[in-house]
Amino acid sequence: MMLGSRAPWVEINAQFQDKCFDEYPDESLAEWHQRLGLER
Repeated sequence: MMLGSRAPWVEINAQFQDKCFDEYPDESLAEWHQRLGLER
């Protein structure tokens, strides 16, 4: 999620629908679960 702090040897395996950020995103973890339909 926070690509700005990843190790240089780590490859990014992002899909079309994935959101990628260099720092903390505006979306909360709860909002992420809601958007993906993962809430219980």
